[in-house]
Amino acid sequence: SKFYEGANTLSYCGFKKVHPHDADSIVRVAYKEDIDKAVIKQNIKECIADAILVYTTIRDKF
Repeated sequence: SKFYEGANTLSYCGFKKVHPHDADSIVRVAYKEDIDKAVIKQNIKECIADAILVYTTIRDKF
């Protein structure tokens, strides 16, 4: 929701994992405007950092 609702730069964001035992998954994003690949990479890095923070916070509660 950071870039979809917050920054309002995405028109679509989806995640697909066909089966829980699969090691791979697919993340699909569509931007409202043409955007440089470097910006996409930076957005993904920010999302990963946010996810790490969430999981670290959860882990520290146990």
